[in-house]
Amino acid sequence: AMSLAQAAIKADPKISLAHTVLAELYRHKQQFAKARDEITASLALQPGNAQCLRELALLSLIHGKAEEALQNAETALQLDPEHYQSYIVKGIVQLFKEQYDNAAGLFDKASALGAPDSVLTVNYKFRAWIGLDEEDKIIDYCQQMMERADDRMKIIVHYWMGRGSSLKGKLIE
Repeated sequence: AMSLAQAAIKADPKISLAHTVLAELYRHKQQFAKARDEITASLALQPGNAQCLRELALLSLIHGKAEEALQNAETALQLDPEHYQSYIVKGIVQLFKEQYDNAAGLFDKASALGAPDSVLTVNYKFRAWIGLDEEDKIIDYCQQMMERADDRMKIIVHYWMGRGSSLKGKLIE
């Protein structure tokens, strides 16, 4: 994917999507300066692109700029309120700001819009519930997941059920 995006930019540097793809790839490779350069280039080409703003929000959070991240996440959500990823990104920002009620609500909205239950997104939900001292929700959610989980996921679900049970009633500071 990286070589294709780079080739697309070389052929036409005004392809916003290619810059966005590179930004996401660089973020995943933890090359954050390059990711920020690419997302900035993409936003210069398409200033109101919600996908770019979501990516910029994550990069801002990585750089410790929570308020900037929140602003970008909110703008992305306003521009693209029907995409579950807008809610996930804003929820992640709220989670890191320890706004657990807001984060949990945003993750619920993302699920209602069809967000897939990846290990990462489920982990974010669980962290919000732990922050709210609502470990029963973790156990209930895990029991529902168990019915549709493959063997690998069942191991993770069992772990979270145990963790939810052991944390029950203990607020983590």
